[in-house]
Amino acid sequence: MEINYKKQDYLNSAIIQFVELLEHSIEKPLSQSNFGSINLKEVVDLSKYLVDTPRIISETNGVKVLSKKECINFDCIGLNSENYSKFIKFLENIYKDKNFNEKISFSFLEKISFQYILDNKNEKNLNQLFSSYLIQNIIKEVKEYEIYFKVLYLDIDACFNIGNVNFSYVDESFFNNTNKDILFKTYKGEVLVSYKVKAEREKAKEKALKKCSLAIDCLKLCFDTIAIPNIKTSFDIDSRTNENLQNEILLKDIHNPNDISIDKFRVPSHQNINNNSWNIITNRGLEVFNSFLLSIDEKDELSELELLISNSLQLFAYSISINNLNRRVVELFTLLESLLLPDSNAPILDCLAKYLSKLITKNIDERKNIISLIKEMYAVRSSYVHHASNKSIDLEKLGKFQILIHMLILKFIKLSEIHSTKKTILDEIDDAILGAY
Repeated sequence: MEINYKKQDYLNSAIIQFVELLEHSIEKPLSQSNFGSINLKEVVDLSKYLVDTPRIISETNGVKVLSKKECINFDCIGLNSENYSKFIKFLENIYKDKNFNEKISFSFLEKISFQYILDNKNEKNLNQLFSSYLIQNIIKEVKEYEIYFKVLYLDIDACFNIGNVNFSYVDESFFNNTNKDILFKTYKGEVLVSYKVKAEREKAKEKALKKCSLAIDCLKLCFDTIAIPNIKTSFDIDSRTNENLQNEILLKDIHNPNDISIDKFRVPSHQNINNNSWNIITNRGLEVFNSFLLSIDEKDELSELELLISNSLQLFAYSISINNLNRRVVELFTLLESLLLPDSNAPILDCLAKYLSKLITKNIDERKNIISLIKEMYAVRSSYVHHASNKSIDLEKLGKFQILIHMLILKFIKLSEIHSTKKTILDEIDDAILGAY
């Protein structure tokens, strides 16, 4: 890893101001609550292990860190909110460089940079410049990883790939380390998605989650929910799902204290991919999605159209997970507008009807039916957006609407081979319309 000399000089001189801005303070002991629900829960007291041990304490507002300090017992040194804000802006400027943002996470940069100014204040690392300190730590921490994420509510008969993301499950041969028997007992049968990446640990997880999430979203778009909107497709990476495996309701009879019952019920649906379902899924565009993910994975920078398609895949998968069908229609139109509106001033309904119908079919009667369906669905969208009204929705028509969007995304993927922006696609349609008269 290399940093040009001018940037090295800037980093080495700019960091000194933050060493000088560090200030001492006394940390007050936290008072323990003796009331409420938290008092009834079992809490492990770790305070005895923290005596004479450096601890990093951050003050937050629930959204971001406001200030930061290192404390040994109650003696602290750190940056107040004003100076910590300056420190973060300094790091954000550094992080714009691909040398950093492609290899390490911002949290890692912040962590090692804060440690550097602490060490310098305590007269450690005095002979090491900040630029060389950064390079040394980055080289040390950047490694090749295969990152695995657990997928809930999905079973598979065999391993497969979507793009460069591998779908697998834990069998007897999965673990090869000394604790393999314990790990296998814990994870046996779990479905996993994984991605290989070279980066610092947190950056590797960040990159892998993005890649695996997009592959999961593509897979969701090949299930029955597209054609049959009230069928749930619940599977997802565990950190992304908002559905519990099991839910509980406690019921107490007001007049009979001994009559207490617990109702348990399952909300998520469960999908299974076997040989038969794999053939169906493949025929619903999975090969097209697979080729698209492989093609964008090889590129350092995506075209405007490729980014638009990637975002559309994510938004479509999110939309079909919404149980309130009126809200779902709103999100589906957000997706359509992103693909088919030339600019923010274009008439929404006219543009959607014109471009969607012409991109999907050349048959005049089919185009008329598509335009009619768009107008009907748009009325549902307007009623919900402007009046918070949940209109009754014809499931068959919503299914057809979702199939149209599915076909449109597949069409855009094909067109991305020869177009780099949506503008050139829409311009072609406009030129064809003008040429027809």
